[in-house]
Amino acid sequence: LCGIGVTSSIDLTVSPTLCSAVIALSRPAPGPFTRTSTSFTPNFTAFSAALGGSYAIASHVEVGVNLSRTERAPSAEELFSNGPHIATQSFEVGDPDLGKERSVGAEAYFRVDRVGLELGLTGFVNRFKDFIYEAATGEEQDELPVFQYFQRDATYYGFEAEVSAELARAGRFTFIGDLVGDYVR
Repeated sequence: LCGIGVTSSIDLTVSPTLCSAVIALSRPAPGPFTRTSTSFTPNFTAFSAALGGSYAIASHVEVGVNLSRTERAPSAEELFSNGPHIATQSFEVGDPDLGKERSVGAEAYFRVDRVGLELGLTGFVNRFKDFIYEAATGEEQDELPVFQYFQRDATYYGFEAEVSAELARAGRFTFIGDLVGDYVR
């Protein structure tokens, strides 16, 4: 540490045993959400694939379908969180026993792409096996609400709609209006 007129020094420690002892003393005491392990090494292999097709039913009008199968490994935060998260003002608790999240999805769409007008309507469904999510436990730790990561099956479905239209031109400027909406359940 250095400052104006202030100097601080730290003795160099080269003893691994002493370093281990200092590290052990600096760890906080286990709390009710503490799980410790020194031998866990996550190993996930995830596979994803997608297939899509479209057909022009008229000039500037297209319909299509996309199918997907995805897997994702849990993130480090989902696996190992165990403490305050300053940005969200919460105490997060991970779960090292989380497995891969898998999903199968389908969407169908209708698109119009004309000069001055673009329109898109899409309906979708995604079915998840072992969906990873974070939920409040109703408890508090260090005066923060506790949120923990869990897994369970889930299905999401809904639609998206978007319209983009040219509203006016003024010299080199083009004014465009965009309207976007979606619904997810």
